[in-house]
Amino acid sequence: MSLLLALLLAAQGAPAAPPRAPAAATLSEATASELLGIVLPLDRAVAEQRRAHREALAERFATDAALRARAAATPAFRPAVERAVDQEVDATYRRLAPALQGEVLGIYRQTLSEGEGRELVRWFRTPTGQKLVTAMARGTADSGATTARGVGDDARRAALATLGPEDLPALEQIAKRPELMAKMRGAAPAIAAASDRFVERCTAALATSLPAVIAAVGNSFGKDS
Repeated sequence: MSLLLALLLAAQGAPAAPPRAPAAATLSEATASELLGIVLPLDRAVAEQRRAHREALAERFATDAALRARAAATPAFRPAVERAVDQEVDATYRRLAPALQGEVLGIYRQTLSEGEGRELVRWFRTPTGQKLVTAMARGTADSGATTARGVGDDARRAALATLGPEDLPALEQIAKRPELMAKMRGAAPAIAAASDRFVERCTAALATSLPAVIAAVGNSFGKDS
């Protein structure tokens, strides 16, 4: 998200104020956690992942003749599969998220002052900030990319596509803090690397667990159901 902000500012051509001396990194754990909860809202991200996996599952039921036949013969089968997939996606993301959250919290605290952290909290609570956070979560879930970096690129493109003229005041506001933007650009590679690792872990875990979950549901209905 920090890299996204830098790209947004460049794209909008917002005027920058003269740089000030950088503030020391004194961000409290409480403010770092608050900022993380706004920028990377776990509940929203998990909900978007459940939605995306539901859509993929619907496509599979539409194209897989055996699954279609099973669902037609046993009406309870498909809802049971959907519930099991929802639960597995939810559990996987929540199980693996603490590692990502811990890494990003550490980066925030090593990078930002308390005042800068509070400023970012306020900015991300604006309509523009919330729009970008929502678009990033949806873009991540909807990405068809096969690499973690590709997923991140898709998410950033989705966020950029949501911007309109009404967002320029918020972008101009944050552009007046070039020293803060410089700090966040400097932290962006580490945050992106942590995010990439999280996406890779979740993707690998679900690639193994979801087929097993679907098979287990099928077995619970019996071969002849």
